[in-house]
Amino acid sequence: MTGKIVIVFFVLSVFAATTFAEVIYLKSGKKHEGKIVERTDEYIKIDMGIGMPLTFFLDEIEKIEGNTISDNNIALSPSASASEGELYIDEDYGFEIKGPKGWFKKLVYPDKIHTQRKSVRYNKYAQAEGETAFPTFVATTDIVPANISNAVDFSNLIIQEWIEILAENKSGILRVIEEPHEIEVNGIKGARAIFEMIATDGKGMRTLDYKFINNNTVFSVMGTDWPDKFETNRQDFEKAVSSFRFISK
Repeated sequence: MTGKIVIVFFVLSVFAATTFAEVIYLKSGKKHEGKIVERTDEYIKIDMGIGMPLTFFLDEIEKIEGNTISDNNIALSPSASASEGELYIDEDYGFEIKGPKGWFKKLVYPDKIHTQRKSVRYNKYAQAEGETAFPTFVATTDIVPANISNAVDFSNLIIQEWIEILAENKSGILRVIEEPHEIEVNGIKGARAIFEMIATDGKGMRTLDYKFINNNTVFSVMGTDWPDKFETNRQDFEKAVSSFRFISK
C-alpha cells in the first residue's frame, strides 16, 4: 500500500572487510573490524568500507584491538555537535537532523524493495538481534502518494492505514492521542500527531510523529517509547525534531 511506513533495518557490520587496522569489541559481545577515523570524548567513528563511517559511543565499547579504551593512543577530535547530539546530514535527500545526545546511532540505507526509502535510527540502549529496545528516534524518507498534497493529510492517511492493518490482522488497535495538525519547525510547515499502538496482549508503544513534505518526498521524524516511559524521553524527542532542516543537495 502506497505510503505505508515499513522500516527495514540492515545490520551494516556484516559487510565489513577483514583487513582493517582495529578490532572494536562491544560490551554486548559483538565485535567490528575497521579503521577509526574520528574520536571524541563521547564516541568514535569507524570506517568499515561500506561508504560511510559508523558511530559507536565509548560507554558501549569494551576494548579496541585488545587494548582498553583509555590505553588507546588515538588523538581526540573535537566535535562541535557532541554537546547537543550528533548531526546527521543526508545529502541524497537534502535534510539534516541531530539525534538525541548520547543515543546510539544506526544508519540504514534504502532497502531492496523500497529503493526510494532511507532512514537513520537512534537507540538510547544497545539493541540485541531481534530485540525491541525503546526508546528509539527515527527519521525516514518515503514517496508522497499522488493524492496527497500536504503533511496533515499524509499523517491521517498513515494512521488510517495502520488502523486497518491492525484490524485486518486482529493484532491490536491504534489509539490517537493527539490528532494530526499543522505545525512549523524552522520555517518548515508540517504535521504532528501522537498515537499509541496496543497489541492484543495489552503491550503498547506510543509514538510522537512529525511529517514534512518537500517536492515528492515525505520526511517522517518519530520518537517511540513504551507508554509508561514516553514522557520521560519526550523532551529529547522534541529537541531532536527542532533541529530538522532541509538543505541544498
